[in-house]
Amino acid sequence: LELPQLRLGDLGEENLRACCEELGFFVLANGIPEDVVARATHIARRFFVHNCKSSCRSRANIPRGYIGVNKESFAILAGEQRPNDLVEKMRMGPPAVSAELMAENPYFAHPEAAELLAPNVWPQDRDGVGAELKEAFEALYYCFESVAEALLPPMERAFGFEEGTLVGALDFENRERHASILSANLYPSLRGRKVKSGQLRLAEHTDVSLFTLVLHTDDVETPAGGGLEICPPQSTKWFRVPDSKHRFVVNIGDCLAYWSGGRVSSTRHRVSLPENGDEGDCRLSFAFFVTPRYDAIIRRLPSSVNVSDALDGADSDSGEEMTFYAWRKQRVRRALQALRVQK
Repeated sequence: LELPQLRLGDLGEENLRACCEELGFFVLANGIPEDVVARATHIARRFFVHNCKSSCRSRANIPRGYIGVNKESFAILAGEQRPNDLVEKMRMGPPAVSAELMAENPYFAHPEAAELLAPNVWPQDRDGVGAELKEAFEALYYCFESVAEALLPPMERAFGFEEGTLVGALDFENRERHASILSANLYPSLRGRKVKSGQLRLAEHTDVSLFTLVLHTDDVETPAGGGLEICPPQSTKWFRVPDSKHRFVVNIGDCLAYWSGGRVSSTRHRVSLPENGDEGDCRLSFAFFVTPRYDAIIRRLPSSVNVSDALDGADSDSGEEMTFYAWRKQRVRRALQALRVQK
């Protein structure tokens, strides 16, 4: 499946609207300097084979630090029970958030802040991996953030929001307040690994974010198939998305689909295994989940379609206000309810 290709700075509101209404996915020319991506890629690969990664696990309520293969399943986001995903991750949030800030600043000391914000956790080692990883990932985070910031105004115009609605929800003037997450995802080789029935590299799900930016590294090769697949709205068929080196794959999240009154689609997607039993090589990608402040006000636009059955946290009618924290809590609760029904 060839995704629509757009260019930052020349998106075209009609093109952007059409992409997001029909597929909820599009390809965007990469606006991040190659040297920033190359450095982050190099140190990420070094980190994932280094024994220091176990030193940066986190018990925060929100994803931070390292998590190993087979430790979590994105199927929970879809309210489904499946084997855990064949991926290991290193995740971070806003670089400026610290333990001191969380304790002393009233905005960050609020109980709801702890559900969406937490200090980052970096590896402790004598080889300099942790220091280099922190520097490279923070630089990459800020670059992703700049791309997200540039996308918000055209999205407001294309989807019918008042000017400043989405921009204010992220509040880039106070960059430590939005809850966006950068995740380095390493999909390991399957050589010698026992794969369970129904297990994938990432299970079928939709994202909880406003939207997500995914950047494949230059050395991704998938001759045996596998990789990102999407199931378009009103379809039951899965389509493979070709790797887009030097470009972002952008997908709309549940929050924006809800907020827009269903004008845009949060499309199911997954990362499949290599085909024909081929064990494949490992893959590395970076995903940036663009997420509002916990206290950002969401006032849903009038619904253009019936989205009542979606796991979008839609317990309110158009025009009713709720914070992002409250919307996210509803969204998670609906997924857990669906999970209990399955059991």
